[in-house]
Amino acid sequence: MLTKIEQRLTWRPDEDGDPVSRLMRLGNGLLGLKETEFLGKPQTGDINERLSRLIDGLLKPLEEEWLNGRSDSSVINRVKELRKAIVPDMIESDESETLSVDEIERRWNQLEDMALAQALSLFPREYVASNPTPDRILETVERVAEAISGEEQVHGPMKVILQIGEPMAVPAKRDRSATTDPVLQHIEDQLVSMLAATAPAPAEPWAGK
Repeated sequence: MLTKIEQRLTWRPDEDGDPVSRLMRLGNGLLGLKETEFLGKPQTGDINERLSRLIDGLLKPLEEEWLNGRSDSSVINRVKELRKAIVPDMIESDESETLSVDEIERRWNQLEDMALAQALSLFPREYVASNPTPDRILETVERVAEAISGEEQVHGPMKVILQIGEPMAVPAKRDRSATTDPVLQHIEDQLVSMLAATAPAPAEPWAGK
């Protein structure tokens, strides 16, 4: 699958290379393409800084337009609030044609940008580099392929570890003054902790074919 992705980018496939290095190279290449598309040129810095910069480049202009600059530390919450501001008029326009065709197309483009920002935020940082197991490599390659082609590709069989977290109390009302949703933050923290606890031992270095 890595070979197909490299060929799609018109790269010469590195079939004898370390799959982790190939995956990192692809990630950098794809990120550079999106940076050029939305920020004008490939950016500098480590991968986390570049991802954050690209996500902000996608969302901040929309937040200025639709939310008076209001933002959130969670990308998912940022996208959620933007959708709440953008979509209702689009739904109403389907019935009453209150928005022009050009305006509807502009908003669809904004929704696509928001979807990209959210997708970028959902690639776990250091997920492969910290522990490059075959399952993690395959999972990440599948997600990269889906991001390029828009089609989901699943290669099995894969094992599943099902673990249920501790129950949590959910308040009846959310504190609107909080910068993040405490429930979502608690869930995220618990999931990260559970993933770390169930992670397999670090994989052996790639030895080639």
